[in-house]
Amino acid sequence: MRDSRLGARQAKKEYEKRREAPARVFVKLSDDLRKRFLEGYEKDPQFSRVLEWTKTTQWSTDYRFFRNEDGLLFFKDADYIPRLCVPRNMRPEILIQAHEHPMETAH
Repeated sequence: MRDSRLGARQAKKEYEKRREAPARVFVKLSDDLRKRFLEGYEKDPQFSRVLEWTKTTQWSTDYRFFRNEDGLLFFKDADYIPRLCVPRNMRPEILIQAHEHPMETAH
């Protein structure tokens, strides 16, 4: 039993040692694209509810969803890293842009 605990501890140490911070991509949205995101949030069944929650007095910035100064909606993942929320109607366009445009790709 003791050996298995030591093995688990060693594995955890190795994991922590190898763990790297996730990659980040910083982008600046044009005013037109930002407006499309905001309009998309209003039409998206999931995000429209979240937007309403963020406007209430009971809303806390400790919650997983938050809005930045531009009104864009973000979700804090399990590691509390903010992820931009993409409205459902814009997902195909954003995925194509991220994967196929040579100057904008995240790969």
